[in-house]
Amino acid sequence: MRVALVGPVQSGKSTLFAAIGETGGSHIDIHRADQAHLAVVKVPDDRVLWLADHYKPKKTTLAELEFLDLPGFDLRDEDGRVRAQGPLGGERQCDMLVFVVRQFKDPAVMPYRDRIDPLADLQELRAEMVFRRPRPGDQSESKSSRPPPTSPQQRRTRTYASWA
Repeated sequence: MRVALVGPVQSGKSTLFAAIGETGGSHIDIHRADQAHLAVVKVPDDRVLWLADHYKPKKTTLAELEFLDLPGFDLRDEDGRVRAQGPLGGERQCDMLVFVVRQFKDPAVMPYRDRIDPLADLQELRAEMVFRRPRPGDQSESKSSRPPPTSPQQRRTRTYASWA
């Protein structure tokens, strides 16, 4: 499953992303705020490990989550809205969007729109997602363009290699 972290600039997306990625054993470099970052985290499951220990299969595969840290939205002006259209293809290829909004006070980090109002930020993000215009080519890159799975095994597993 691919999860995108979406939110305004300076909301804590990259901090959350780094914490998730490092917990999963990935080395995370988040120094480039203008680029998307990807981390793959294995999901530990004691039940799978117990079954593997009991039945001794040749291979044991744990579930994986892919986290995509997208550049922050800055919707204060038209230039910011145009730049926000950039990661749209990455968002559409994700199975889940997690909106990260700021709820913390830190004088060292300038608040988005000079206020700390998580509800207003969330409403603005939701409206932007609903009303944004697709870029040319977005329709062909969306998940709906993938061929439907044909076998029960293909329906249970998804391959993300073509998305990378």
